[in-house]
Amino acid sequence: ILAMRQLVHDTKYDPAELDVAGWPLRWHAQPNSGPNAWKVEKSIVGNEVRQKYSVDAAADSDSWLRYENLVPTYDIWQQVADSRQQGNKQPLFSDADRAKYRRLIMDANPYDGRVDRNRMIDTSLQVDPLKQGLHWVGDLMMEANVHIESNSGVLLFDLVEGGKHFTCRINVADGEAQLSADDDASFAPKAKTSIVGPGKYVVAFSNFDDQLLLWVDGNVISFDGDTAYNVDKVFGSRENIIPQTSDKDLGDFAPVGIGARGAKISVNRLRVWRDIYYIADDYQRMQAFEPVTDYNHSPFNREVLDLATDPATWNLFRNRHKAYFTLNDRQLFPMGDNSAESSDARLWVNSERGKPGGPYLDRRLLIGKALCVYWPHSWNRIPGTPIPFPLFPNVADMRLVR
Repeated sequence: ILAMRQLVHDTKYDPAELDVAGWPLRWHAQPNSGPNAWKVEKSIVGNEVRQKYSVDAAADSDSWLRYENLVPTYDIWQQVADSRQQGNKQPLFSDADRAKYRRLIMDANPYDGRVDRNRMIDTSLQVDPLKQGLHWVGDLMMEANVHIESNSGVLLFDLVEGGKHFTCRINVADGEAQLSADDDASFAPKAKTSIVGPGKYVVAFSNFDDQLLLWVDGNVISFDGDTAYNVDKVFGSRENIIPQTSDKDLGDFAPVGIGARGAKISVNRLRVWRDIYYIADDYQRMQAFEPVTDYNHSPFNREVLDLATDPATWNLFRNRHKAYFTLNDRQLFPMGDNSAESSDARLWVNSERGKPGGPYLDRRLLIGKALCVYWPHSWNRIPGTPIPFPLFPNVADMRLVR
């Protein structure tokens, strides 16, 4: 990959150069936050732009820091590289450019966007749009290192799915946490947490499979009621769970938030996780050279290429396909972790295509058990250093499978 990049610009891309070019940060204070808005401190370490956010929030309103999924495209990287080669020191982008580059969180895996020598045309590294995620992922989780510097106030977490807000409010004075979901006032489970007064905490909040979960310092919090919400109360029906956005509420374009009310807080190491999206496809719907999707096939509707960025196309999410598979109690249904490219049981048909039997694995063929993770690699460098070392083992991540 680096060699091919050199064919284009005789250099490699440096993520820190996005910041120099004025590329907007994904985390930012919610617009119109006033004098109590979150502030950011940035430091560049190597090619990383590290951020720390802080707020001294007023007691009469919520102050939010929100995440937008801003993805620099191939053309953006080209602009940055061209500007650098020309010696331009002026920013190319500004916060006003957010609307042009925001995307829904999709089922894109970076390694699906690989470009090999055989696919290069005119030395272009343009990634095939079909490999950049065609399915919106609404099940999300956020995680952050939180430093509370006040004895009172409220720490808030917010996740958006289908335009609906799912929130956790933690009272810093006594550690009580309460969950809520839009359009269901009866959903209000409470719990006691260790977040009491000043201190440093690692907090995670998730909305996976119609259930909210909260972790503090690695421990899942037990609430006094069921944390699975009623989908029909919140959305009306499951078919209504499609992305939403508006001028007043960016909704699924800004689906993650951390906030404060009457509290002094700083956060860093913010992370957004998404659930695996399993595409409802099967071998009967597959056509030659068409991508694996759960939209209608034949002919392939190229309008889905705009789903990540264009709200006018979002009704297409209502037409997602359902796939049904029948198994008995001696058959297993293997599923890969990269649904868009995994040749798993969804796409198996019969022994004529070299697969045993059909869309299942006979239990008798399962002859081993996973015991440990023994060779996780470290992204081709010695962990904790910038020293290149292909396939160096990440010893810290070796572990028994629980």
